[in-house]
Amino acid sequence: KYHTGKHTMKKLTKNNLLLFFFFLFGIFLRVVALQFSPPALNIDEAALGYNAYSILKTGADEHGRFLPLSLESFGDWKLPVYSYIAVIPVGMLGLSELSTRLPSILAGTIGIVLIYYLAVALFHKRSIGVFAAIFFAVSPWSIFFSRAAYEVNVATTLFLAAVLLLIHATDKKRTVWLPIFAGLLFGLTLFTYHSYIIFTPLFVFAYCIFYARKLGKKI
Repeated sequence: KYHTGKHTMKKLTKNNLLLFFFFLFGIFLRVVALQFSPPALNIDEAALGYNAYSILKTGADEHGRFLPLSLESFGDWKLPVYSYIAVIPVGMLGLSELSTRLPSILAGTIGIVLIYYLAVALFHKRSIGVFAAIFFAVSPWSIFFSRAAYEVNVATTLFLAAVLLLIHATDKKRTVWLPIFAGLLFGLTLFTYHSYIIFTPLFVFAYCIFYARKLGKKI
């Protein structure tokens, strides 16, 4: 038993160190030479940053709409959550490329941790969680969208957090707050990126059908 416990602890320590290393490596990939790549804000990023600045200063978007649920932009409409989150770094650091992109950088970084816990919750193996986190940390998709102000990156992180809470709410006995927080996060995805307006309800509906027996006991 002593040798088995020692071996288990050694394996856990190795997995934790590996996870921590790739977490730092993932951060590095998302921030290194950020001032050069991408070389400048695109028009969508500029619109998100300027609306965050406008909301910070006036409580309204660039068109004077007070706390809008949709942002009018260059011939289209943007969902507002990214700009509302960006109010915090813009207020602290001033309006700049870094403050505009910071919510996306943080979302991509937090996603590494969330995908680890999500994999552990699904497969009940820390080793699978570590590999999931490693793949997410070096994922070209995640790196690309984390280095610029993209709403999809924030929406993905909110969705991962909501799914993780929903799984724990399904498995654990005392779950008064977990489904409420999961519902709030799922709701936020609907106001973060347009695709989730379709995807989130379909996912939640499918989840409820798949886990109908477990959820029925908890309702």
